[in-house]
Amino acid sequence: MSETPSSPGPELAGPAAPPPIAIRACLVRLAGARLAVDVKHVREVAVLEDVTVVPRLPAFVKGVANLHGTIIALVDVGPLIGLGAAQSPRGITALVVQHGSIHVGIAVDLAEGLEPFAEIRPPSSGRGQDLRFVRGALARGPESVPLLDTERIVAALVLELRRADHTTASDQVGAGWVSEETEVLA
Repeated sequence: MSETPSSPGPELAGPAAPPPIAIRACLVRLAGARLAVDVKHVREVAVLEDVTVVPRLPAFVKGVANLHGTIIALVDVGPLIGLGAAQSPRGITALVVQHGSIHVGIAVDLAEGLEPFAEIRPPSSGRGQDLRFVRGALARGPESVPLLDTERIVAALVLELRRADHTTASDQVGAGWVSEETEVLA
């Protein structure tokens, strides 16, 4: 008669496997709120000291800057998503995101770091945030961190720039500012 080996009891099974990672996110602070951005769309975090203000563009465009030989627009999405303006202590801290060939520097107060998250929950409104630009929520202990939909934000910014001043936007398309064929974004 052979004995079937029994599986070890819970005390011998070892630690439980960590939950699978649904998303790795870059956590940032903007107007006092913690927000997350999918790292698939983040190219880098940069502190930009030399920002050139461009006349006749909407107020949310803080200016343009040279980043490794590419001119990128720096935008403040705080008011767009229902938060205050970015308040970087020195220079402009920008989270550089990319969708297709479009690069944007999103002004933030602080980049906190990268973290894995096991799930993306449905978004919940908080602090008057506009949910059109929130893809979901990430659980971080007791906190629910809004996950920004950077693709929608970039699309809305490009559309707003095209609407803001038709003459200026038309001139800039020729210069590559709003063109999706270039890596320059407004």
